[in-house]
Amino acid sequence: MTLVLTLRDSHKKSRDPVKNSTQKPIIEEEILSPDDWQLLLQESKCRTFPKDAVIMKEGEWATRIHQIAKGTCRVEKYIDGVDLVLARMDNGELFGEISFLEGVKATATVVADEEGTDIYIIEGAALTVLFARQPALAGRFYQYLAQLLSTRLREREKQMEKSPATARERKFTVSLIK
Repeated sequence: MTLVLTLRDSHKKSRDPVKNSTQKPIIEEEILSPDDWQLLLQESKCRTFPKDAVIMKEGEWATRIHQIAKGTCRVEKYIDGVDLVLARMDNGELFGEISFLEGVKATATVVADEEGTDIYIIEGAALTVLFARQPALAGRFYQYLAQLLSTRLREREKQMEKSPATARERKFTVSLIK
């Protein structure tokens, strides 16, 4: 399942998380420093996507991490003949980390939600080389991803508790989390 990192609203002013080191993820303890992010994003390529362009397609191999530099995206999943919008993402948010970590096909489609959406794309091979040169960065990065995924899971569980969904809908939602 492709999940999203939500940024604190008070820090969403900058569209470039590298240039604005005050932008922080919802994870309370800062694991990756602005210098760490600079090193990670040095290994990236930035691509601009038009509105409604598919950035990552469900079912395709995707051994890379994506970060939204500018714009918004939506996460879609094709279920029973319908494209369902699971989430919306904004500046600084990551996606593709599950495929990257587990070496599996993308489990959802990510689409540019506005014209001129800029995405940093960090290939898994580039991260492997970087982490061989900077092993401490590798440890911090994987700790960051673990905490990020844990936070997302807790948030999803809270959403489920508040939802007046039927038992069938809850079972479906739980299957999406897994």
